[in-house]
Amino acid sequence: MSPSRRLSCWSEGNPAARWGNRRLPSQSHDAFVAAEHQPRGLKPRPKRSKSILLRRVYLDLIGLTPTVGEQRQFEADNSVDAYDKVVDRLLKDPRYGNGGRDIG
Repeated sequence: MSPSRRLSCWSEGNPAARWGNRRLPSQSHDAFVAAEHQPRGLKPRPKRSKSILLRRVYLDLIGLTPTVGEQRQFEADNSVDAYDKVVDRLLKDPRYGNGGRDIG
């Protein structure tokens, strides 16, 4: 490769600028992914339902699915931080993992 030809790196510049006038993703790392998907004609998948999100976070963090009661409680919580509250609660639960304590 000639020295005058420079490869583009994902960390250079602002990939979100290539996204155009469309709505930008809410997270900065999503903007990087979206900037690479857009030229390839790939479109983001629709947001998942609350029940799917809850099931995924339960399986990821504790390896179990939520109970029907936990699912109903989450579905009824319309606050913007409902998901964050579930994650915090699961991480602090002493029955799973380290109960929120630092390791090392």
